[in-house]
Amino acid sequence: MEDITDKIFAYRDCSRHLWNSYFLNLNTKGEIWLDYQDEFEAINSILLEDTVLRQKSGVQSITKNEGNYYQAIRVIPNLGPLGFEALFAPPAQSHTQWTVIQLKADDNDFRFMGFFDWTTAQTMENQYARVRLISSGSLPQYIGYDFLLEAWNVVYMTESKEL
Repeated sequence: MEDITDKIFAYRDCSRHLWNSYFLNLNTKGEIWLDYQDEFEAINSILLEDTVLRQKSGVQSITKNEGNYYQAIRVIPNLGPLGFEALFAPPAQSHTQWTVIQLKADDNDFRFMGFFDWTTAQTMENQYARVRLISSGSLPQYIGYDFLLEAWNVVYMTESKEL
């Protein structure tokens, strides 16, 4: 496996700058709220694929799989002596109810979905990495669930063969 944390953080900074400098200012026109989130997400996906994934692999097209995550990017929390506080919820809900959980084992296989922020109406920080749990020895009941992990407190890894 290869550590791509620096590449992911460069992408994260670029994505934040793009939203905060350009798209955030488009969202209001007088008193009318205009939602450019879909347009931004389309550009954001291309940005990740071109600045991280395609540079690493040299292939022409890398997209999320049918599970809505990047199989090629594994996200590993930095477990401290007390574990790692995260949030989790079942996937594909229109209004997600996040629940706090303390991760204590390193046997969880999380895959990157994208960065997450609580609001798009204000400055976006992309504080969390939204990930999907695809296998686990300690939390098998949560396989298939989405988790929010603090973006700065994880390592992003890839295997060349996955790309």
